[in-house]
Amino acid sequence: MKRIIINTRPKEKAKELSSLLSSKGYEVVEVSLLEFNRALGLKEEIEKYSFNKNDWGVFFSQNAIKEVLSFINPSLNIGVIGKGTFKASIKNGLEVKFISKKSNEIDFSYEFMDFLETKEFIKNKNNIYLFHGNLSSSNFKSILKTKNYNVINIKAYDTKIVDIKKREILNLALLLGLKNKETKSLNKIEGIIFTSPSGIKSFFYNLEKVSKILDINWKNILLNLKVVTIGNTTFKNAKSAGFKNVTKATEATNASIASMFF
Repeated sequence: MKRIIINTRPKEKAKELSSLLSSKGYEVVEVSLLEFNRALGLKEEIEKYSFNKNDWGVFFSQNAIKEVLSFINPSLNIGVIGKGTFKASIKNGLEVKFISKKSNEIDFSYEFMDFLETKEFIKNKNNIYLFHGNLSSSNFKSILKTKNYNVINIKAYDTKIVDIKKREILNLALLLGLKNKETKSLNKIEGIIFTSPSGIKSFFYNLEKVSKILDINWKNILLNLKVVTIGNTTFKNAKSAGFKNVTKATEATNASIASMFF
């Protein structure tokens, strides 16, 4: 019987993780649930501002770095959240001057604010530019506003739920062994990988379509599977969604995610 892991990482990040799992004998099914697109008008929005060496640029994701650096390599002090974003910054030639100890937006905001208090930052003259996605919260700006820091939000990319096509659903069902209503035909699925709350949302959106097309209630089957996540927010969202066996990788890396199955 096959030992299957469903890898929901975005396409550009899924290959390395799938290879790590395949090397240990798993059959990996890649199901891309999200796509990322450059925000409309990003170039024009960036050109509105004159960045200077005392300003700060804050990135919460690799996607933001990718899109912003398509247009400029800003002469900003750089702050990032998470090791993945840090590595992407270094790879793209950015000099990171602040990375938080914890990988969530609220903790980052307070740590960053405390850090700025020790630096030569003129609140009524220097700006903090937050390059973010369409699903980002307003926590960062709200928290820094309590100490009169001027935060300018620039949307760099949009996250969109992938609408899985009927043919792909049928192919996936065949691979997993879901040929009819009998759950006994289900091949051995070892677990599912989620790396963002948006991915979980997309998963359930598409699950409803699967149930209607195949007349199978997959939800009851899949909620009992092992789920591996990264980050506290995704972990909490997976638990709230009803998954009964949720674990969190110790680091937000492919190696750490894969190790949760070994």
